[in-house]
This record gives sequence, structure tokens and C-alpha cells, in this order.
Amino acid sequence: MDRKKLFSLFILILGLTLIYVGYRDYQILSSQYNPLFTVSPDNETRWFIIIGVAAAVGGFIGIIRDEIF
Repeated sequence: MDRKKLFSLFILILGLTLIYVGYRDYQILSSQYNPLFTVSPDNETRWFIIIGVAAAVGGFIGIIRDEIF
């Protein structure tokens, strides 16, 4: 496996890990809510999910780029 694909695989795994951490934090936040207030994720949870999705998509595209083009 060449370095580009290995780096893309690392970015994909990092992105999936960030998505998992963000989702887990969101679940912890929603399990501890007060019924009088709506549950909204804090900024850190949002950024984990946003950066995780971007990294996962970038890593996936980096892996399949050589096969498509």
C-alpha cells in the first residue's frame, strides 16, 4: 500500500472516530437533560461531528481516487 492510500486510510479512521466521539457526547448530553428544556448539542459536540464527517469523506475520496481517475 502506498503512502497516499495509507494516509487516506488514517484520515478515514480518524474521521470515523471523531463522529463516534461526537455522537457519544450527544447521547450523554441528551440522557442528562431536564424535561423543561430542549436538548441541543454544545459547540464542541457539533465540531466533532462536522470535522469527523469532513475527514471521513476526504479519507474515503483519497482511497478511491486512484481507482476512479
